[in-house]
Amino acid sequence: FNAFMGPSMVYTSGIFHGLDQTLEEAQHNKMSLICDKLMMKDGERHLDIGCGWGTLVRHSAKYYKA
Repeated sequence: FNAFMGPSMVYTSGIFHGLDQTLEEAQHNKMSLICDKLMMKDGERHLDIGCGWGTLVRHSAKYYKA
C-alpha cells in the first residue's frame, strides 16, 4: 500500500498550495484543514472510522493535542 499512498497511508486526495509541494506535504495540508474545520482543541477526542490507517488521529494528536 505504501507504494501508492505514501508514508501517511491516506487513500484520498491532498491539498497542494504550490507546484513544488510533495504528496506528503499535500496530505499534511489536508489533515490540517480537516482539523481546522473541526476546530480541534487540546484534550478533545474524536473517532476516526474509515479514514485510512489512523492518519487523522495521529495528525490531530501531534499538531492539535486532540
